[in-house]
Amino acid sequence: MRSDTGPTSGSTSVWGGGGGFLSNEIAYRVTKLRATLPSTVPAGHLHVPGGNGTDADRVRIVARCVPILRAAALA
Repeated sequence: MRSDTGPTSGSTSVWGGGGGFLSNEIAYRVTKLRATLPSTVPAGHLHVPGGNGTDADRVRIVARCVPILRAAALA
């Protein structure tokens, strides 16, 4: 169960928009942990399409993500 102060030990995220996705849960926990620690390590969360499993599709997805990651790294 998630509380107003963050996830509890052994909790599972299944509530809210996108809350059932593992990547959202990880991003939530990383953001909460970074807020409590003196960390200067950048962190982010990027959703990508599932794709059709072909190499060409993976190349297309990576090509769309690279400029986003570069911009974030420079911010």
